[in-house]
Amino acid sequence: MLVMQAQLALFPHMAWLQQMNINTRWPKSEKIRAMEHALGQQLGALRYRAGWSQSDLGGDTGYSRPLISLAELGRSFPGRDFWVECDKALHAGGVLAAGWDQIQATREAEQRAAALAAQRAREAQALELMTDLAQQSDVEARVTGLQVCPHCGTKMSVVTTLFPLGP
Repeated sequence: MLVMQAQLALFPHMAWLQQMNINTRWPKSEKIRAMEHALGQQLGALRYRAGWSQSDLGGDTGYSRPLISLAELGRSFPGRDFWVECDKALHAGGVLAAGWDQIQATREAEQRAAALAAQRAREAQALELMTDLAQQSDVEARVTGLQVCPHCGTKMSVVTTLFPLGP
């Protein structure tokens, strides 16, 4: 996001960069990249079949020609509104928005799986530490409760607390 803001500051005539909705929080898997590329190709095919240029589609949807080009190439993945507007303009019957929904669902499933794997790794590390500490005579380690992850809703199985043993 900082790079995009810097580009806009340096090149204000490139306001079309603001139309890009890129999620940089999670890296894209090859599967997501392939799905985005396929959806972009589908957009290009529908536009070509309608006999429109990228500029024509941009004029009808309110999006810029460069963004449409990048979306068709799979180099940018705009938000759902972009795909809905392209669907309407090309009379595609919702297939582009449905494609975006499918990609988003896949992305979210991958993110949940990655978060769950990371949580399990943290729990395994905590269990190992708790086991090691249980062998020491001056520290007591125990499970104090369960909680739900605020991001994905998955139950986290342990919260460990270390209590120094008193005299």
